[in-house]
Amino acid sequence: MKKGLKWVGIFLALTLFAGSAWATEQPIAKIIDFSGKIVVCTQGKWGQKITKGMPLYSGDKILTTDSTATVRFNDRGLVEVRPYSNLRIIEENNQRDVRVYVGKIAFKTAGPKAKIKTRLVSPTAVAALRGTAGEFGYLEGETVINLTEGEFDATGKIVEGSVPEVTIKHVHNNRLYTLTLKLHNFASVQKGNNDTVSLGGETLTLKNLETARDAAKMEIALSIETVSRNPDDSVVLTEKTTIIKNIENDQLLTLEKFDVDQFIKDIDQTEGGTVDAVQALEDASIQKEDADIVQEVTDTDNFDTTTIELPDTSPSQ
Repeated sequence: MKKGLKWVGIFLALTLFAGSAWATEQPIAKIIDFSGKIVVCTQGKWGQKITKGMPLYSGDKILTTDSTATVRFNDRGLVEVRPYSNLRIIEENNQRDVRVYVGKIAFKTAGPKAKIKTRLVSPTAVAALRGTAGEFGYLEGETVINLTEGEFDATGKIVEGSVPEVTIKHVHNNRLYTLTLKLHNFASVQKGNNDTVSLGGETLTLKNLETARDAAKMEIALSIETVSRNPDDSVVLTEKTTIIKNIENDQLLTLEKFDVDQFIKDIDQTEGGTVDAVQALEDASIQKEDADIVQEVTDTDNFDTTTIELPDTSPSQ
């Protein structure tokens, strides 16, 4: 039995509650400062215009280029997202995950008496913090932590020492990173706020709505694939349930009545698991004459800016 199928019973039960979760959803943090342009996908909505004080919810994603963002959680815990990073924050059942797909953060928890316990998660390891401050990062297959105070419990291999800086060279060929950036830029233009974010002076985007829908599906599969090597099985499980909850507000996919439950079940049941499912999506995209989502650099001269009707979901001031 494949690892993904082992969780099917629990996973399906959790999805029954995901749809109603937004009715009582409360912010878990806010952006208190940022420099340069950043990407935030909040409650499944791409293309958001970023402002100081912007609320963040469980499941939100943050991406930086040559920029930084400082996040303050409701319990006063802090995370500074360093340049060229891509992460997701999840908070439920008094546990907070800061999931670094690639990049580097500086952090300070609310202290050992905090009700919410914090874990730093990379694709290959988990650091459960105890009254801790320091830096954490994931780059080129290695998870690194550098504590200035406190302790942590490790699941998986974590190297203790100086956390390396991430550069544009490291992320330019990172599929999940560049796809996240392209989805933001496409949705931003379609919504009319034009708050696009460039990478090394180049605005990566997608050609049209059909390609953007393919890219949104690929982003889901790549998010799952990225954490599928983590030795803590709960990491993959919560990644999936978070995606299901977020998809209700992803206009790129709900416009075509996308069945995310079935999509993730298909990934689980694909021979070879998520990696083969991602490869199948890539193969299908390559066969499409107008698809370019597996290219890391898009020819923006061919970008079709025909407007589609997406509601304005920018956060209120």
